[in-house]
Amino acid sequence: MNFFGKNLKAAIFDLDGTLIDSCNIWKEIDKTFFHMHNLEVPKNYSKEVSHIGLKEAAILTKEKYHIQDSVENILKQWDEMSKEQYLYHIQLKPHALEFLLKLKNSNVKLAIATANKKSLYEPCLKRLKIYDFFDFIADVDVVHEGKSSVKLYDFVTKKLNVSKEETAIFEDISIGLQTAFENGYIAIAVYDKNSENEDTLKRQYSHIYVKDFNELL
Repeated sequence: MNFFGKNLKAAIFDLDGTLIDSCNIWKEIDKTFFHMHNLEVPKNYSKEVSHIGLKEAAILTKEKYHIQDSVENILKQWDEMSKEQYLYHIQLKPHALEFLLKLKNSNVKLAIATANKKSLYEPCLKRLKIYDFFDFIADVDVVHEGKSSVKLYDFVTKKLNVSKEETAIFEDISIGLQTAFENGYIAIAVYDKNSENEDTLKRQYSHIYVKDFNELL
């Protein structure tokens, strides 16, 4: 598929804030969680944890912000607050379905690389009827590093049997975009209201910036 002058063979999507409109859910969870511990949400907390796995996020949260609960209890609290949203409420970003269909019909391989966990994203993708669109789905736990490392993207491209030069990475956070951009991938920045404060960096570390998938149709 010709994609802005590049031969596109694969597309790897972040999930939360990129394909699905879920980041505001996590913003509310953060508020509720820190309120339970008599704290305000720390500045830049979302940026600190959005690109790492939930367990790593729980460890960071406990150690850096001196939360008395165990890591297991923190994870349980987050799971209880988020599960219903993923099971029943979270929706696709506007025109995401049409764009996925366009890629699929053009024989572009599709994958997801997410910091979320399988028990949340799998039922959500199945409810939205796009689970079977993807040739491969991976989360940061498979490489034990967040998206400040290129390991997850490289792991997925190897599974898809494509090169990074013909693979587009779709992300809504600057950390993931910078990693993709600086390591030879086609970096596509996707607008999300909850990462507006990163827009300057997102534009700096992307080949294309879109506010809506409709721009790519």
